[in-house]
Amino acid sequence: MKPLAGIRIADFTVHNAGPFATHLLSQLGAQVIKIESAMRPDAFRKPHPVYGRMGPATFDQVASNKLSVRLNLKKPDGIALAKRIVAASDVAAESFRPGVMARLGLGYEALKAVKEDIVMLSVSSSGQSGPDSHFAGYAPLFGAWGGLGELTGYGDGPPVEIRHVMDHTVGMNAAFAVMAALHRRRATGWERISTLPRAKLPVRWSAKRCSKRQRAGAAAHRQHAPAHGTARRLSRAGR
Repeated sequence: MKPLAGIRIADFTVHNAGPFATHLLSQLGAQVIKIESAMRPDAFRKPHPVYGRMGPATFDQVASNKLSVRLNLKKPDGIALAKRIVAASDVAAESFRPGVMARLGLGYEALKAVKEDIVMLSVSSSGQSGPDSHFAGYAPLFGAWGGLGELTGYGDGPPVEIRHVMDHTVGMNAAFAVMAALHRRRATGWERISTLPRAKLPVRWSAKRCSKRQRAGAAAHRQHAPAHGTARRLSRAGR
C-alpha cells in the first residue's frame, strides 16, 4: 500500500507548479480530483508553441494520475458541487492569486465550514499577504527575482532564463508542506493552512553565494557547469 492511500485531494491548481505538487502526491497514493472551470480550463491544455510543440506542453505529465471534473465556478451550482468534493477530501490545493478563491466563495473559511479539518495548500507568486502579494508571475520571473538567472550561464554571455526547474522545485516543496500538514493533523487533530510563495525559493538558493561574494567585496558572477564548459570547448575545437 502506498503511503498516502486513502487521502483525497481537491485540486484547484493550474499551470505547472501546483499541479506538479498534486501529481507527486498522487504518485504516493493520494486520490487527486482536478477541478477546472468549464469557462476557463487549465491553460496548459492548450498548444504551447514556445517549446516548439503544438500539443499541450506539460499537462499530460502532471495530470496523468488524476481524476478530473469541469465545473462552472461562476455559478452557485458549480460552487456547491466543488464544496461537495472538498467535503469528501482531506486537502484542498489552489494556485491562484490571493483573493481569487475567496471571491469565488471557496476561500479557507468557506471550505472549513464544509470540512472542519481540511488542509489547504495555497501556492502563489509572492505569498498570501504583504506588499507584493498582488503580483502574478510564472517560472522565469521567479528565477530572475531571486538572482538565479544572473548567476547562471557563461561569464561572457547573458543571464540564463530559468524555467521548469522553478515550477518543479516549488511543486516538490509544496508536496512536502502538504505531507507535513497531514502529519500534524493526524498527531494533533489541528487543521493547517500551508502557503508557498514561489518568488522566495530562488532567493534561498542564491543567498549563500551572493552573501559570500558580498563579504569578499566582490559582485557575484555567472559560473557555468563543467559539462557546459566541456561542450563549449569541444564546439570551438570543431568536434
